Amino acid sequence: MVDILKKEITSEERLLLTVCLGEVDRLPVIQPLQTGTIELMNQSGIYWPEAHKTADKMAGLSYAAHSIIGFESVRIPFDINVEAEALGCTLDWKRWDMQPPIKAPAISSPDMIDQLEVPDPTKTARMPTVIEATGLLSSKVKAEGLPVIVGIVGPFMIAGQVRGVEQFLIEVIKRPDLAHKLLKVSTQTCIEYVKEVEKAGASAITIVDATSSPDLISPRHYDAFSKPYVEDMIRNSKVPNILHICGKTRPILDRMVSTGAKVVSVDSSVDMADLKRAAAGKCATAGNVSVVGSLFLGTPDEVAEETRTVIAKGVDIPCTSCGIAPPTTMDNLKAMVSAIRRYGGKK
Repeated sequence: MVDILKKEITSEERLLLTVCLGEVDRLPVIQPLQTGTIELMNQSGIYWPEAHKTADKMAGLSYAAHSIIGFESVRIPFDINVEAEALGCTLDWKRWDMQPPIKAPAISSPDMIDQLEVPDPTKTARMPTVIEATGLLSSKVKAEGLPVIVGIVGPFMIAGQVRGVEQFLIEVIKRPDLAHKLLKVSTQTCIEYVKEVEKAGASAITIVDATSSPDLISPRHYDAFSKPYVEDMIRNSKVPNILHICGKTRPILDRMVSTGAKVVSVDSSVDMADLKRAAAGKCATAGNVSVVGSLFLGTPDEVAEETRTVIAKGVDIPCTSCGIAPPTTMDNLKAMVSAIRRYGGKK
């Protein structure tokens, strides 16, 4: 239990109070989505792809987002393909200044779905790296009271990565039996992976399930093919879950809120006031300073103004609308952090 009689609370305690809809002294300055940037790598001397593949480098670059930018949290990993790689996808590692994209899906024909097995997260691909980095960060930041946030890709998105997004979406409509079969494997992969990162010291899990957005599937298909599997994942987790779906999610905000996630995070295309109405009394809200419009293309003043606007609409955790684009300037990120501290006083 958090000792609410203390005059000062830690960032981790502040986050835990926030996700439980409790009283806080000020808004959290945490970043639940991707934090790696080119300038951060240059200033810290820790670079991709080493920080994707090596636990101490991954932990080091994550900590630099706290020590240099000012986020009051640490977040790993820096890409969204760890689970897909463990399930057999091949990645393209040619570029150091961007996250590695999937070069080829793991499954090229329907009959291969039956051969797919849930990977052992302690032994397969980069899953052990993320688990080890979680432990390193937990040990390092415990005394500082910072939360360790681990991003896990959601079941629907993993299924699309493993099968190929276009083909998977076709099968959702025309071969739902195959889609559900693949979703069961991807969900169990998430569950086993989450167990290990929680044991290693994760304070919270961010579920990134971008392809379950209404931009790609209907709310009806979200109900049948995404929501139940995310709910299963959340039921099997012991720490707070932050559910993030990209795109124009207004048609499914009520559904996202009812998954059991402690926090719902939305893109900049969603009005934070709409999310606040859907989430009222049910879960906390996060977002949605645009990673493109202001953080990447704007000025520090524009970033500060957008952050102020999001806070004025009642957001519980002001943060970015998606993972930070690697070319984003340090000045813009620091402007967001400063604006949260300036405008995010006692609620």
